[in-house]
Parts: sequence; structure tokens; C-alpha cells
Amino acid sequence: MGLNVGTKSIESEVAQYKKVIDYNFPVPEEIFNVSGKIIDIQDKTLSIETIIQDPYVLPGEWKKQTIKVAVADETKITKFDMQTAKQIDIAISDLKIGDQVSAGTIENIKDKTEFLADYINLYITPAMPTPPPPLITE
Repeated sequence: MGLNVGTKSIESEVAQYKKVIDYNFPVPEEIFNVSGKIIDIQDKTLSIETIIQDPYVLPGEWKKQTIKVAVADETKITKFDMQTAKQIDIAISDLKIGDQVSAGTIENIKDKTEFLADYINLYITPAMPTPPPPLITE
């Protein structure tokens, strides 16, 4: 009984905090792209693991969601070439499990778990240079 009374006594305070959060961090009404890690590739469909950001919980408690992204012949797949500093076209066969990508479309995909991509961008993380060995002086 004490828990119920305590919970009811703070409900209005929690509601006020949620209003402040909603005002300062509005949830978008439309979403046109997702980003995350490729966890599976089947034919012309990528399974991308993405994180759903919930403004009411701490970042460590955000949930992961899998989105299936269909790839058509018209889907533009690119990666950034570090040497030329330009986006270059690649094939779906150049993508592999573990790659970080973003995939987008012109339709609103806010509540969808699968969609047909208009574009996919592969993120390449530059390799860190190997540090030199420590100097040994005596």
C-alpha cells in the first residue's frame, strides 16, 4: 500500500518532467533513414541493428532494434574514399556483416521494421597508425 501511495504522490511531478523533456527533446514525427551495424545479409536484404533512443531512459538502457533493408537495382550504395575525399559507388557484394551503414528512403519509416532503400552509405573508420615502439634508454 505504501508503494501505491508513494507512486501516486510523484505522478504529477514525473508528468511535469516528461513535459520538459518533450519540449527540449521532441521525438520526430517522420524518420527517413536508419544507421547501425549490418548483422545479416540475405540475397538483397540487409538486417541492420540500430539503437532506439528513448528520451525517458538513460543511454545505457536504450534498446536495440533490427531493421530489414531491401536493396533494389536502383539503390545507390556508396562509401567515402579517403584518398580522393569523394563518395564512390560500390556493390552490395562489397558490404559485409559488421559494417556500419546508414540507409535511407523518401518514405516515412518511423514505425516500420523493413523498407526499400533508396541509398546506403558505408562508413569506413580510418585505421589508427601503429605507435612506434617505446624508446629504451639506460
